[in-house]
Amino acid sequence: MVERPPGYAIINIRPGQKFRHPFRIHLMMRRTLFGTGLLGFVVGLLALAWPGADVGLRAQPSKKMREEEEEPEKTKVPKKVDDVEPKETPGTTPRQPPAQGKFDIAREAAKPRHRLIKDFLFRISIPYDNLVASSGRTTKIALLPNRELPIGKFGYFELTPGLTSGKDKELPSGAGFRLQPYEEIVLEEVDSLLGKKIEGTSRADLEELCVQVLQEIRRFHASAIEQRKRVGKDWDSVDEKLRKRIVQLRRDQLKASITAKDWRRADELSLELANYADDKAVQRDIYGVLLLKAVEALRKDRDEDYIALRDAVNQYENIADGRGDPLAQGARRTLGERAQHYVNTAKTLADQNQNAAAFAMLKNAEALEPDLVTIGQLRSRLRDRILYVGVSRLPERMSLATAWTDAESWAVDLLFEGLLQSVPDAQLGRRYRPVLAATMPTLAPMGREFR
Repeated sequence: MVERPPGYAIINIRPGQKFRHPFRIHLMMRRTLFGTGLLGFVVGLLALAWPGADVGLRAQPSKKMREEEEEPEKTKVPKKVDDVEPKETPGTTPRQPPAQGKFDIAREAAKPRHRLIKDFLFRISIPYDNLVASSGRTTKIALLPNRELPIGKFGYFELTPGLTSGKDKELPSGAGFRLQPYEEIVLEEVDSLLGKKIEGTSRADLEELCVQVLQEIRRFHASAIEQRKRVGKDWDSVDEKLRKRIVQLRRDQLKASITAKDWRRADELSLELANYADDKAVQRDIYGVLLLKAVEALRKDRDEDYIALRDAVNQYENIADGRGDPLAQGARRTLGERAQHYVNTAKTLADQNQNAAAFAMLKNAEALEPDLVTIGQLRSRLRDRILYVGVSRLPERMSLATAWTDAESWAVDLLFEGLLQSVPDAQLGRRYRPVLAATMPTLAPMGREFR
């Protein structure tokens, strides 16, 4: 790094451009120190008379300094990874380990539990790796930093059966051996425990215990990476195995909650699974819960319930890629039947010469099932009739920005169709439903995102 004189600083005017001026930095420092106003003005005059300031005004930057300021565009040295500033503050990503929890394996092992569960927890309470020979012989050793064993000579610390002490040993080569890391040992223990039927312990409680254990092991793994106890990109695959097993167990729990219609528990699991939303199967499970809840809550005498069902099935199909799924097809049939009911009601109203009410019913039907053929047929028949509306003044400013009178607002509604439409709601007074938008907007940085 080039040493800079005292007071020398860098001001980033905009990305890609740097501005340096030692004298201006002196003035800025003094202005910050002494404040503004009359006192700042007097101090500024004194600063101009200061010897260092005079030198700053008269002296020209050296050739070396100018070369630093005006770096040729041809020489673009890429920044180091640590020097690159992120464009935005990174948030929680699905690849990060679970947040710090209160679960402690050793403490849980000391609690009164079934013997099989206590033995399971005691076996994994102290971290260790296995050195496995080609013959199948396994040796417990202290944690090794590298995922793969070296080809040449290497040393390790062999542990006693109690894992509390041991001695240093050395092998001439890693050939003929493989490393089974602590994280994979725990995965094997978890699968073994889940394969057993333990008296007095439900399957749900056993799965929850295993999830808590695996989440704690992911936290241990992340800590070991940070402390350089695990080194290298080869460990990423180990973390991915832990992550996938946690997701699978949570999905199994979610399916069990749906079968039992325990929607509160299903909501809790969906909220946790949202941390793994980069998995398409997880996305489908989450939006499937929302759709199933909408189906369960549906009451045939409430139009609002059908709108909620429509929103849920749109999200399931468009976001979770659930189009064609039996769950989505069943919801679409329900919406189609309701839409046909609206069309039949519109036909009755049209026969009674209540065209406005008939059009309103068709609009309701189209909101639920826009591809219903009978909607277009009846609308074509109704459009042959002309509705005359009397207004005090013809519309002039037919623009979303300038419409003022009722006639102008009506004209704008005929010319433009919005992403959303405000509709009456029995509980909220007013609510919005998608029109040109495929679904309701989702929250995005500094706004909302439409599909």
